[in-house]
Amino acid sequence: MKIRLRQLKNKNGTVSLRLDTFMGYYTDAYGKRKAKRIRETLPFHIPAEDSLNYEEEKIQLLKKANQIRLEKEFQLLKNGDYPFSTAQTKKAFFVPYLEGLVAFKISNKKNNEAVWMGMQRWYKLFASPIIQFKSINEKHCASFYHFLQNEAKKSNGTSLAKSTIRLYYQKFYAIVQQAYLDGMIKDLPSQPTSFKTENIKYKTVLKQYEVVALRSASFVNKDVKNAFLMSIEMGIKLGQLRSLKWQDIQHEREEWYIKMPEKTNSKAFFYPIPENIKQLLGDPKPDETKVFPLLRSASEANVQLLKWVIKAGIARHITFESARNTFAYNKVVNNTPVEKIQLCLGHQNLRTTEKFIQQLQIELPKGLVAKLQTPTKEQRFVRQVKNPLSSKIKAQLTAYSYQF
Repeated sequence: MKIRLRQLKNKNGTVSLRLDTFMGYYTDAYGKRKAKRIRETLPFHIPAEDSLNYEEEKIQLLKKANQIRLEKEFQLLKNGDYPFSTAQTKKAFFVPYLEGLVAFKISNKKNNEAVWMGMQRWYKLFASPIIQFKSINEKHCASFYHFLQNEAKKSNGTSLAKSTIRLYYQKFYAIVQQAYLDGMIKDLPSQPTSFKTENIKYKTVLKQYEVVALRSASFVNKDVKNAFLMSIEMGIKLGQLRSLKWQDIQHEREEWYIKMPEKTNSKAFFYPIPENIKQLLGDPKPDETKVFPLLRSASEANVQLLKWVIKAGIARHITFESARNTFAYNKVVNNTPVEKIQLCLGHQNLRTTEKFIQQLQIELPKGLVAKLQTPTKEQRFVRQVKNPLSSKIKAQLTAYSYQF
């Protein structure tokens, strides 16, 4: 690779001079191999052939242009910004790695293409194309988050939405995590403090006396009341409660079980129903009948719940999610193994359960803290992929741009 001097003939007979730098190949978001060239037209041109002193001017201008080319090439080499070595490029530069990994993520799941491509576009506007892996540290991550918050503007001049900023930064940090797993980054940078504090949404947990008050207060819609109390005892989601049928409840002697659905990384399991919930449900109905037929849409269920909460004398905003939070809180307080909490909540990854518990604002037992702080390598990141890029794709990834 080197900077070449090109001559381009114009319609008026003059010849423009351009510096053309071939920077290798890269793979775009659709997996196509493309060449990347950086072009800069010099601010002078060779006159037309019928002009006076044509040959003399041509020789002088070409000599001047070639001198500029040599100076730029020397400066790039001196600063270490010009990637003549493909092996060095693969190891040193972060942007080609990010582009390759984004392309891989999109090929696996097209639904997230807009988010991945949006993150990549803003990052390339923020960072130098020749930024090296050694520069990806805590300060760099914080700077990119600050850029998304304060400097990134849409085409109409407005700032990005908070939810969009959060999504973009999470995708970027996922790339950083993968680079750390691949050994490209020595130390995994911690996320900015502002990102952690701004995006923590603490969950509402019912106090014991509030649960007692709700049990005591009568309510016309018994399905809403019974479903909410069942969620407090078992941590079942509102969506599962709405679709729950009597055929999903299996009996073995005097024990009742709910067959929880099979997840991607776990098998279906039978969840025992506590005795007090059995009494609330009453006698079994026909198989195709819903257990809570009056539990309709989520919005209607939460409105009905709010009426019951007010009647019970509770002056807080309570939703069906609060019952699930209360279930997890009680399990943690009672030193329930974290794996069992994960199973009951239906989480596929231990990291999800850890975040869920952290948002409960609870002082964790020492044993649970130790377990959450030392996850296994497989549990460390959700859906991590070790060395996802093939050697062929990696060979095509080179740093591809610089600014004169």
